[in-house]
Amino acid sequence: MGLRQFAVRAALGLTIAALAGCASFRHTEPFPAEQKQVTVSLDKEPPSKWDLPLGIYAVPNTRLYISGHQAGLGVGMAFGLLGVIAADSINSARAQSRAGDTSAVTTYDMLAEADALLQAKLKADENKALTAGSGGTHLSVQPFGVLTYVNDTDVRPYVVLKTKLLDTGGKPLWETQYIAASAEVKPLSGDTGWLSQQAQPLRDMLQSTMDRSMTVMLRDVAGKNMRNPAKAVLVTGDYAYLQRKVIVKGNVVLDEPDYFAFTPKLGDAMVFSGVNIFDRKSVDIREAKDTDAVFAVVPLPKEEVKRIQGPAPTAPFKMQQ
Repeated sequence: MGLRQFAVRAALGLTIAALAGCASFRHTEPFPAEQKQVTVSLDKEPPSKWDLPLGIYAVPNTRLYISGHQAGLGVGMAFGLLGVIAADSINSARAQSRAGDTSAVTTYDMLAEADALLQAKLKADENKALTAGSGGTHLSVQPFGVLTYVNDTDVRPYVVLKTKLLDTGGKPLWETQYIAASAEVKPLSGDTGWLSQQAQPLRDMLQSTMDRSMTVMLRDVAGKNMRNPAKAVLVTGDYAYLQRKVIVKGNVVLDEPDYFAFTPKLGDAMVFSGVNIFDRKSVDIREAKDTDAVFAVVPLPKEEVKRIQGPAPTAPFKMQQ
């Protein structure tokens, strides 16, 4: 068996194990209600590569990552570095080549923008669940962006807020991540792409998407949510890091006229586990049945299958709960 074949089989094995329940589900849990006095600040460190998919490309001098371009790992590329090492550097170089000149976005200080936004929201937050600072029981928030190819040319930006609650002694109490998808897709480069006009379209979209992500985070931490483990939904759409559309089963966190937030019933090994936030117009939402799979890959159209010269799938990949 070749190294690539081994990587594919290993990744798929890990995927099945996680979806089957052989994994932790901490990212699906609500913020502990007993924690009343909590400080919050931003984590200046970038995310660990162990928490990111194989082949992801880190845009130099930014907190942005490019994904969705990876080849050779199928569904398994949704995992971090869990022993599957093949094709990582090749895929990263592939993303760098496709992205081209990204220098225009290096002047966007995502950490500074996130801090300014957080401070403003804390002052305006009537729930007062969090206060700025670093003492006592503390919530650390690590912001970064993921630019995901949803097809061969178009990219959807995402903003991730990776959160971790620690007690006064530094012991982890809770963790999740808030992943907000942008409302639009467009090419990365070109006259009308995200990087056009000195990357102004991308900056604006990251800013508005980060605003929504923080709004959901603050409401969720304050307990102002609709979390109900007994009510499940199926959400079909584009998820961070993945090029293929997938159908995911999960539970509602917030249901607003213009956006929807839910937690997939997937283990923490999946890089998009946690609270996923979508513009309502960008996804299909329906009530789930007990018999529905927790995860399914939407089959490619026949013309797309022919284009990539692969066998037409007879059914979507599914894993029952």
